[in-house]
Amino acid sequence: VDKAGNQGSSMQSDSIIIDLTNPAVEITSPEEGSWFKEDFIVSETDDDENLLECQIEIQNNENEPYVSEWDSELCNADFNLILDSYCSEDGTCKITKRAKDNSCKESEDNIIVNIDRTFPEVSKKVGEPKVEGWEWLQWIINWFITDETEITLSCDDGEGRGEKEIKYRINDGEFIEYEEPFSLPEEDGVYNLEYYCVDNMDIESENKIETDKVDTQAPETIKTIGEPKYWDEEKEQWCVSEVTLFNLICDDEEVGCDKIYYEIDENGEQTYSLPFTFGSDDYEDGEHTIYYHSVDLLGNSEETQSEEDFLDRT
Repeated sequence: VDKAGNQGSSMQSDSIIIDLTNPAVEITSPEEGSWFKEDFIVSETDDDENLLECQIEIQNNENEPYVSEWDSELCNADFNLILDSYCSEDGTCKITKRAKDNSCKESEDNIIVNIDRTFPEVSKKVGEPKVEGWEWLQWIINWFITDETEITLSCDDGEGRGEKEIKYRINDGEFIEYEEPFSLPEEDGVYNLEYYCVDNMDIESENKIETDKVDTQAPETIKTIGEPKYWDEEKEQWCVSEVTLFNLICDDEEVGCDKIYYEIDENGEQTYSLPFTFGSDDYEDGEHTIYYHSVDLLGNSEETQSEEDFLDRT
């Protein structure tokens, strides 16, 4: 009705929908904290009488997330999460699903799963005694060791799910599960040690092979006497002067010699470096005993040898 009292021809009306409820969003699969090494399906539901469109966000660790456009086709639609495209790094993969209704009300649900696609790394630690190897006869030796040297194997899975098992074998034997540090057999020889590890995603590490030489044999010391000297048949010993040089040589055909030790008449052991004599006034004419032995680079020590020589200054 206007101010002049004129009345319209009919009453006008319109319908208004009041929506105070947010959409319901639920990621139903996979479960929070699951582990994956391959692509997987994400299942979800979006519920609202006035559902308009949906959006997906995926974040790998702290990297820039992938965020899709809003699209109605993303609602109530399972999707294949391709790891190479969205979560290529080991670590966490956060999946967020959002839904929006016609009233522009939004809801979301998210889960965090774990990614482990990287090969674990198996490693070997050699204890003491040991000497770094070289080409020896027909072998390339990694380490010269003794039968008491402990070998420790370990498996590093980085940010992954963790180590499941380590296995090893010696020469062509059966693979056995590693439990604690071990030593190679007591018998001297060359041994191939093959080893690998498996993580809890059943991903195997690289298979490694190293060749070690067990050496428990002591070196041998050879003593030679310079001039002047003569052999006394009656005493069955060498007779020398105060200037006669004694020379000691260490022989070890495997790991090699470290030191030679000698002692005259139990007057204190010395490390041999150069030929020596009885030149000191401390030694009178007569019999004197020279004790000597060698040690190789692994600490294998020769039993002490001794020889009596006769000093004749006159």
